[in-house]
Amino acid sequence: MAAATGTPEAPDAVRQELPAPDFDLASRASQPDLPGTRQALGQQGEGIPRGRRGTGGATHNRGFLGEGLLAAYYADPPRAKGDYPLNTPFTFPTFTRLVTTRIDPAINFVWDMDPPAPDVPPTYFSVRWTGKLLVPATDTYIFYLDALDDGARLYIDGQMVIDSWMIQQGISVIRAVPLEAGIHDIRVDYCQGPEHHASIRLAWSSSSFGKEIIRARPSPAGPHLVAGLPKK
Repeated sequence: MAAATGTPEAPDAVRQELPAPDFDLASRASQPDLPGTRQALGQQGEGIPRGRRGTGGATHNRGFLGEGLLAAYYADPPRAKGDYPLNTPFTFPTFTRLVTTRIDPAINFVWDMDPPAPDVPPTYFSVRWTGKLLVPATDTYIFYLDALDDGARLYIDGQMVIDSWMIQQGISVIRAVPLEAGIHDIRVDYCQGPEHHASIRLAWSSSSFGKEIIRARPSPAGPHLVAGLPKK
């Protein structure tokens, strides 16, 4: 397995205190959402910010291996309603009770106040995605956690490269990571605290392609994005 090369420390990530990019969903394909979510699995161009346009869809030479990432959804202890200021570090218990697992072909969710999965509450829940990322060429890759509400952390090859574990609303966190061509471990932790919204998108770009949501690679016969059913 190729390793990350000279990956800088996580505090160097750029945190944009602005609303997340406006995603153009005009070319969204008509496909059923994952159970309990509003994730869109679409054709090329879906989910790409207006402006510099990437491929937008899954490609053969880059993306998640297999059908996507193994997603573990947890229910966390609820807290009393109150005033929780933005940018407050997330100290609530997380990853406390595993409810369900499934395969997510992309991290591209806007749950708002809907449950992220059956039997998972719409607030005070956490998710851990793990899998393999195929990097097409040795280069510096820009990773984006967009529409982030609330907290998330990104790990490449076991090293945390983005740390934004706090109460926040629709922000974007960006980090440049030099990577060698090959297969890398990837993990994303997400936590949702108080109401009223929940969302997260994981995208990347490089010198050879524009910004795009990272997706499962299609089979050689054509696009093959499969959402796994929840496991009880």
